[in-house]
Amino acid sequence: MNESITINYGLISTEESSKTSSPDSEYYGDWLRLSQKPYEEKSMSDFDQWLIDNEFGYAVETLPQQMEIYKSVCEEITGELKVTIEVHRSRSDLNYTISASYGILSPAIGRTSSINESINVNGEDSKELGLVVSDNTSAEWEGDVVSSDGSFLNPKPEISISDNEAFFGSEVTGTFRLSGRSLYDEYVLTITPRLSGFYDSEKPESAYQSTVVALWGGGVETLVVTMPDMTGNCLEAVWGGDVVIDPDDDDDEEEKCIRLIEVRDPCTGDLISSREEQISCPEETDEGETP
Repeated sequence: MNESITINYGLISTEESSKTSSPDSEYYGDWLRLSQKPYEEKSMSDFDQWLIDNEFGYAVETLPQQMEIYKSVCEEITGELKVTIEVHRSRSDLNYTISASYGILSPAIGRTSSINESINVNGEDSKELGLVVSDNTSAEWEGDVVSSDGSFLNPKPEISISDNEAFFGSEVTGTFRLSGRSLYDEYVLTITPRLSGFYDSEKPESAYQSTVVALWGGGVETLVVTMPDMTGNCLEAVWGGDVVIDPDDDDDEEEKCIRLIEVRDPCTGDLISSREEQISCPEETDEGETP
């Protein structure tokens, strides 16, 4: 399963795509970063109400299993894992495309996050902020501002901001306070666990493995998706049931053994899906002999 999403301001051409930038390139000084948002942790204060809503009761022997289901970040029935990916870039019009090696990416969602931090300037006429900021972001000097010749500036120079950079008009030393909001793109990567035979059964997290790739004019950025704890719904979706069925021996066909793999609702026990796969039959033993 593989899907590619293109930002609505267009694909970048092959000529623009390279792993390095030069001072003559329109991408010189630009950057793009991928990050994964931490998985949301459910509050234990809601666990008792969750038990009541699902009519699980308070049986001591089943509480550990129910706790794993409650805290699991995978969907209950399908085992789907939803991963939030953030794309931060040096300017809002920086073109890029994004794809995932496994799973389905949602369309881009424009997001903002609050900024309140002090930034030091040391003999510079501009400062890269490391993020793209909204139009209503403000920057004010804190304390004294010193010019390149060592004199205190009064009035203090005006600070202008464009995308991810602050400009002071001349080389200065001082500290300014940045307040406002940063801009970034957010994607939701939905990962359905792979079918049996396409992952390492001893490593259930391998059923969800995926890598996100962002391609832009200055190069390529990759992010290996961090897996959650493989418990509760995640583990149930990967392992499910495992039963060996022996066929009738009445016909002359070669003996076959079939493994029936079932996925059941952990709450009700109802059968959600099932499939069969052929396996090697166990060796026969003499009657009374322990295999």
